[in-house]
Amino acid sequence: MIHLYSKINKLSIELDKNTNPRVLMSIIRNFKNIIDDRYEVDMQLIFTFKCLKFTLSKKRKPYLKLIES
Repeated sequence: MIHLYSKINKLSIELDKNTNPRVLMSIIRNFKNIIDDRYEVDMQLIFTFKCLKFTLSKKRKPYLKLIES
C-alpha cells in the first residue's frame, strides 16, 4: 500500500506575525521524518508586508557524487 505521505512533494504555509516558532519547528521536523533517505529537504522563506510564506519541498539526492582530491 502506498502511503499518502510519499506523494507529498511540496508543503506551503502562510504564517502571520503571531505564529510561534516552536510550531514551525515541529512542522519541519515532521516533514523531515516523513520523507525517505533518498530525498533532501529544501526550505524557502518569502517575506511580504502582510505575512511570511514558508515552503518545504523535497528534492531527490543525486545517485553519484563527484569526489575531488
